[in-house]
Amino acid sequence: MTHTLSIPKPWQARYNIARVLLVLAFTFAAAYFAFLVLFPSQSLVFDFKNPQASKNTLLDPRGADDSILDKGNIPALMPLLVDAPVMRGDYSLFHINILTDSKFTKSKANFTWPTGETTLRKSYRAFFLPIGSPITEINPNQTAIHSGSLLSFADGVFLIDGNLVRPIGDASIFENLGYDWDDVMPASEEDMGAYEKGKIVTLGNIHPDGTVLHEIDTDAYFLIRDGEKHPLLNKSISQSYLQGTHPIEISSASSTVIQGCILTISGLFSKNYACETPIDALAPLPGDTFQISTQLDQEIAFQTMDIEFTDTVNIKNMRVSLSTIKQRILAHYGQ
Repeated sequence: MTHTLSIPKPWQARYNIARVLLVLAFTFAAAYFAFLVLFPSQSLVFDFKNPQASKNTLLDPRGADDSILDKGNIPALMPLLVDAPVMRGDYSLFHINILTDSKFTKSKANFTWPTGETTLRKSYRAFFLPIGSPITEINPNQTAIHSGSLLSFADGVFLIDGNLVRPIGDASIFENLGYDWDDVMPASEEDMGAYEKGKIVTLGNIHPDGTVLHEIDTDAYFLIRDGEKHPLLNKSISQSYLQGTHPIEISSASSTVIQGCILTISGLFSKNYACETPIDALAPLPGDTFQISTQLDQEIAFQTMDIEFTDTVNIKNMRVSLSTIKQRILAHYGQ
């Protein structure tokens, strides 16, 4: 015999309301999750007063002449460069917010607020290295494992960086750095023991010495060596350094395709500079890093810099996100 429990009449209305609220909560949570998946965003920050803080996700703030900036002090007309590694390169909108250092401005007599702009380029960090002298001879050290090689050992994939062997964080980092899975070589314990263990490879890592870059639009090849990008003068020389592996694909357009915005100032007590610009023109360019340049016409001091990459909410970007999700599923589980 089955017994049923009935809800007392005074509680029935409350029960029905609770059911409706629960359904609405699940519906809202599902819609919010779908929004985050289809229109993702990424925020990065740097605290100039605490440059070693672990929360800093913008990389290597510096002057355009590679000078080290003292506590966020920016000389007049000196571009401040920072590198912003991103999880995906096809964001459509960029926003920057810079909090100025009030102590600096108060210390200056008759201080007037400078004007300026922020611009962006996109590629790999290795692309932005200075050009070195051309390499005119075939690689004299064609060893199977060398700086720039990719190795698999146990359950991990590793990158040889000089005399270091460095674990690569995960599959998405590997792919965002432009590497090809076909170039990963199995390694023995002896192979791994020949190198010192280095830090984990993360998003925005500069490709190590021995890496070959290929400009897909000019068919030019470059070798990374000693912090410079050396032109390889012909295909034979290029192939001798590649040794059957794939180069990292770049584009010369990363030097010329630039997007930016004029900074505007706001705030009553603490002054902020901010601006926003579409960056759709940068999306087709290969690379995992935006190089951001900020220049003002008078000396200023920054306290923090916050940037955000987002997608404009429209049908086009939704289709791009769905296509990306499909490609990742096929890449991991096959067609």
